[in-house]
Amino acid sequence: MQVKPKYLAVFSGVLFLAALIVHLLLFWGMHKIPYFLDVLLTAGMVIAWVFSSKILRQIQNSELGMHPVRLLTQNAPNWLVGITGFFLFYAVVNLGMMIRTNWTGSNLRGVSGFWLFFYSFALVVSLARIRQLRIHAGDNDQEHDRGN
Repeated sequence: MQVKPKYLAVFSGVLFLAALIVHLLLFWGMHKIPYFLDVLLTAGMVIAWVFSSKILRQIQNSELGMHPVRLLTQNAPNWLVGITGFFLFYAVVNLGMMIRTNWTGSNLRGVSGFWLFFYSFALVVSLARIRQLRIHAGDNDQEHDRGN
């Protein structure tokens, strides 16, 4: 099954914004987040991970021999790669703080950092694939022009 990176970019971008809003509300002390929103964001996180893994495989297959992290940093916006790295660090620290305090407050606060990470990772992967496809399409156009 071929996954379209544009669809993943829109999907993960919208849910990233929703996760960011929920995370900020949790951070500011709102502990009554609707259950369906928690399920939606968590299920969306899993879906984003599955599809970004498929697109990452597509990226690797078109550039054999290169490390996946290098491919992503070369083809995705540097600022987004940096933010994604920060969200990974933040998610682990945030979860550790919630475990250390015996989950006082909202349990979602320990998970919301992972929402942010996985959605931003899906954005990185999808934007890297879109750029890679544009570069390869440009190369094919130039080869076609030379052949005429």
